[in-house]
Amino acid sequence: MTFLAAMALSASFLLQGMGSAWRSGLEGKATVEIPATDAQGRILSEQTRAENRRAVLAFLKGAPAVAQARALEPAEITALVGPWLGEADAKGGLQGIVLPDIVALTLARDDDESVSALETRLHAITPRARLDTHRDWLADMLRATRALQTAALVLALVTGATTAASVGGAVRSRMAEHKADIEILHLMGAMDSYVVRQFQRHTAGLALRGGIAGLCGALALLLAMNALAGDGTETLLPDLSFSALQTAILLSLPVFAAGIAALAARATVSRALARMP
Repeated sequence: MTFLAAMALSASFLLQGMGSAWRSGLEGKATVEIPATDAQGRILSEQTRAENRRAVLAFLKGAPAVAQARALEPAEITALVGPWLGEADAKGGLQGIVLPDIVALTLARDDDESVSALETRLHAITPRARLDTHRDWLADMLRATRALQTAALVLALVTGATTAASVGGAVRSRMAEHKADIEILHLMGAMDSYVVRQFQRHTAGLALRGGIAGLCGALALLLAMNALAGDGTETLLPDLSFSALQTAILLSLPVFAAGIAALAARATVSRALARMP
């Protein structure tokens, strides 16, 4: 159970890190695409493309809603589309494909009114320019991430509840096995609290040892997954690393497991002793 809880919490922490990375990387960011073709699909001349690029860049650098604007170099654009369209040739081109110009923006204001005003002005400069704030994509990704994170946390809670139920069943079975011994202790004057402490101590010790073993297994699996995933530079996934607080939570899981087991044992034994004569 500790193994499952550790994996569920690790997944939740990883999803939280992914959401934070996407949010910090895309919030307040936007791109402007200036097509290299006209409405009929004909490739524009280099002079026309250069004029459109200069006009758009001049406007964006002076727009109040834009904090920073930078036109990407052709090599940067080629590197962006390379995984889908192929690597650049010896001349730095992409198999004869004419790529659009792209301007990367940092927005000072990204409310709907400011974005709409930017789009209107861009279309006045070059009708086929396209402003992408990434907000819809980011919102969908963050929504999915939060849903998965909630599911992981629920799984961890269900694991804890299952642990308590399993301990309760095991303790009841143990008490049934030693019912005669417990009755003798009662006849000898042993208090219920004494019997409860014996079961509680024994159960907590077993749970702590099992929890440590489960945590070690989970950590080994996480390290193996991190090694197989690489450094994460070529994927959307961040490195499998945790903050100090998250690490402390994971390392404390055996203690939590022992505490849950102790409380479950105490409640189970107390109820059973109350029904004994």
